[in-house]
Amino acid sequence: GAVGGPKNMIGQEMLRRLHARSEWKNLYFCGDSTVMATGAPATVVSGVGAACVVLRDLHKKDYDRRRFPKQYVHFVELPYRRPAFGGTEAISGENAHLAAAQCQGCEHPACVADCPAGVDVPGFLRRMEAQNYAGAARLLRQRNPFSEVCGYACPADALCQRRCHRRTFAGEPVRIAELERWVCEAAGPEGWLPRHGTGRDRKVAVVGAGVAGLSCAYYLALAGCAVDLYDEHALPGDRLARWLPEGVPPAALGRDVEGILQAGIVFLGGRTPEPGFIENLRLSHDALVLDAGPSGLAEAGEAGFQPVDLQAFTCSRPEDEGTVAEAAAAGRRTAVDVVQYLEEI
Repeated sequence: GAVGGPKNMIGQEMLRRLHARSEWKNLYFCGDSTVMATGAPATVVSGVGAACVVLRDLHKKDYDRRRFPKQYVHFVELPYRRPAFGGTEAISGENAHLAAAQCQGCEHPACVADCPAGVDVPGFLRRMEAQNYAGAARLLRQRNPFSEVCGYACPADALCQRRCHRRTFAGEPVRIAELERWVCEAAGPEGWLPRHGTGRDRKVAVVGAGVAGLSCAYYLALAGCAVDLYDEHALPGDRLARWLPEGVPPAALGRDVEGILQAGIVFLGGRTPEPGFIENLRLSHDALVLDAGPSGLAEAGEAGFQPVDLQAFTCSRPEDEGTVAEAAAAGRRTAVDVVQYLEEI
């Protein structure tokens, strides 16, 4: 048989199957074929078939381990049933994974297309469903370091939740914004990305600690750059607290800013731009980034900024900052441009 019998030449003989009965009385064959490596399941089935032939010759019933009902479905009462999640419940540690499980996992998710930052919404919801809250927060911050703030500030019903497929059969979307802000707070320090860049020999100056400026500094630090962040306010986040819409808790803003700075950013606050300030930064750094959005310096002229060459980058423009997510996306795009420039020089 197939387990240890003689091998035939590869050819038509490979397709030959031995019958269970032999030419001699009371001598039977089993084995899928005489060719090795056809698989244990086929060999076992042939053994069962040979046993049934022997039983028939002995006028006994065939071996039948299990009889299935005609509907071919075996219903089993599970000892545990997954609790349902009500649409009006507050998100908590007991039901966050159930709320995330409402995501339908669309092949072409509209929530991703409608998110200004391009966050992988189904991806972070799948991680939440598996109760991998740190992984969900890290996935969010791959595209937007202000994810917790966005959970409060972004108009989700006009963006990621607007075309949620769940509306078509449940009448309401997955509560993406609430889950986003909850998981970022619940994950704590483990929800932030580790630095993956090698070495810190490239120095970059970022002027303006707005949403775009902080986001740009964060991704530059993750890429391994030594980042100096300058702002005229003494504390990071002071400018943002005046710019963000109402309803954003100061604690949420503080956690996002603290997590961004912990990537290795040196914050130098209380620096009022003076004549020659920008030029000195350009001489002492490999690249210069200016946050020119409304949450940053408002206008490039306030810092005497003149984009003379590729060493200077404008991080954001007023029209880029319709939402927190759009400003964060502008900062991330600028960080990518800066890293590419530093690799070329």
